[in-house]
Amino acid sequence: MKLSHSIASILSLTAQFATAELKCRPESPVLPRPTALAKSPIFQAAAANLTETLNAALSGSIAAGWPIENVSFSLAAVGAGQDDPGVPIWEYHHLAAANTKGTKKLDRASQYLIGSITKVFTDYVLLKSGMDLDAPVTEYLPELDGKSKIQWRDVSLRMLASYLGGTPANYGFSDFYLLKEVFLAYGLPPIEDGDYPPCGVVGLNKGCTGQEILSGMKESYPQTAPNERPAYSNMAFVILGMALEVYTGKTYAQLLEGIVSGPLDMNNTFPSPGHDDKAVIPSGDSSWGSDYKLSTPAGGLVSSLADLAKFSHALLSRTLNMTSTEINGWLKPSAFAGNAYSLTGMPWEILRLSSLTPDHPHAVTVYGKSGGAQNYRSQLSFIDDYGLAIIILTAGPMKAAPILTNAMFSTFVAAADEVSREQSKRFEQRRFSSRSWTQDPSVSQSTS
Repeated sequence: MKLSHSIASILSLTAQFATAELKCRPESPVLPRPTALAKSPIFQAAAANLTETLNAALSGSIAAGWPIENVSFSLAAVGAGQDDPGVPIWEYHHLAAANTKGTKKLDRASQYLIGSITKVFTDYVLLKSGMDLDAPVTEYLPELDGKSKIQWRDVSLRMLASYLGGTPANYGFSDFYLLKEVFLAYGLPPIEDGDYPPCGVVGLNKGCTGQEILSGMKESYPQTAPNERPAYSNMAFVILGMALEVYTGKTYAQLLEGIVSGPLDMNNTFPSPGHDDKAVIPSGDSSWGSDYKLSTPAGGLVSSLADLAKFSHALLSRTLNMTSTEINGWLKPSAFAGNAYSLTGMPWEILRLSSLTPDHPHAVTVYGKSGGAQNYRSQLSFIDDYGLAIIILTAGPMKAAPILTNAMFSTFVAAADEVSREQSKRFEQRRFSSRSWTQDPSVSQSTS
């Protein structure tokens, strides 16, 4: 009986594999990229509908799902063919009533903390640095060599840039010293001050120096073995930043200016702290004004909607200071991430979803990076098949960001897909209508 059940299961699985194989298609866009998205009536109607919905949510006509008086935000859809790199094909801004500090006029030049979107720029700097990405990190930071709980000789720069180094998630700052009494109240054993890292613990000790970080990394336990599976790590990017500075002889801020913000005219993108008069500052406590120091490469930049649009346009249009081949290679996964629809890259958080185009379901790949700081949340996503990028910047309670992200994806990806289908139909109609089906008289005579 058990044997029969086992054979039936195997046969069922084999049938599934056969069916799946028949459904495979080459990995490429289903149709050519849409052009002039902003001028398409289909796209314009979708954008107008989203604008109307947001207006209704902010006026109280419909439930927003977040405290509208406390959340400021800037949203954008960026197209590869837009006329001005810094002017999105659609944008929307809202300055919350409770956000009384900072700018009084929220626009595409307003500054936000972008958190871990910073990692995209750090990886771009790494790709342009000339460093050997497959060299062990100990080649650039020999202090990590020797006796250690982590075998740093086995950890390459590429692994660090792709969450595959197995390095600790954080060091110091995530050990919440102020919560020690809360832990004790829940019955957990007491934590002595000496049990915490010797630096970087807010409320207990000073920030870490570079040498203290390297020493701490030799005493820290790995999350996983190198290249075994992806494990999110801010420390990987702190270490990358240190290696970049050693190799180039420049500070991270200088590298960012020379490789990213300078060439792309991204005047509002630089290490925190930003400019208060241009800032979107949420009410209550926030990370605005923080100096991230050595942690800057992991999540310490400020930026604006216009600046992120410029970078997005350059990547989508292949005018970034990389060859098309290099960009194509950058927009690739490095590892699986726990389910059939998610992967990780360098430093991409990749989704493969068929629900984004409900009228024509097919897998759409999104290369994204989320970011967060205290009372800030952000999202930068590239849907390269459609020459489309989506940007979400929020300041205030975190609940708004996922709602806005879902609204933008469901609106603009489906619209871009419809535009590509409509344009492809018109192209084929013109091509066939212009073809002459009348035989040449000489051909008719010669064959008669």
